[in-house]
Amino acid sequence: MINLLPDGNKKELRAARMNVVLLRYNIFTLVTVVLFLLALGGFYAYLTSTKAAAETSNAENQAKANSYNDTKKAAEEYRANLATAKQILTNQVNYTSVIFGITELLPKGVVLDNVNLSAKDFGNQTVISAHAASFDSVAQLKQNFQQSKVFSNVFFQTINNAGDTGDDKHPISVTVSVKINKVTK
Repeated sequence: MINLLPDGNKKELRAARMNVVLLRYNIFTLVTVVLFLLALGGFYAYLTSTKAAAETSNAENQAKANSYNDTKKAAEEYRANLATAKQILTNQVNYTSVIFGITELLPKGVVLDNVNLSAKDFGNQTVISAHAASFDSVAQLKQNFQQSKVFSNVFFQTINNAGDTGDDKHPISVTVSVKINKVTK
């Protein structure tokens, strides 16, 4: 086909086609921007509703947590009382266990004169007085005391043969220095 149109008309036709293409691009861009704004609005609405739901849930959970404050305080008080009781029980001296421990260590033929125990005696050197029937019983007494968990640092202070005191069954008087350990049973 022979193009017989004048040059001015040709330029106007090209410009018209270009205008149509640019108009299509503008419409496409406008539609894209509108869709983007709609997606952005939907996302904002979703985030707003999620935030509102989270705040409601947070308020409910805070109310539940506040209702448990009394229980929490009671539990903390109970825990503190348990710690105090544990401290008391670990520092407590079981005198009965110590007395039974001492009596189990006495060999045949040995009697104690008296036993006075106080809290200050534990962990410190103290003296135990006894009477024995023989020197073998005295030696066995010291050996039993040394091998026990009740006593440590065991040594004789005095050993006297007091045969003239009138005690025929236990004529030997002995004084033993011992360090009394806490007994746990």
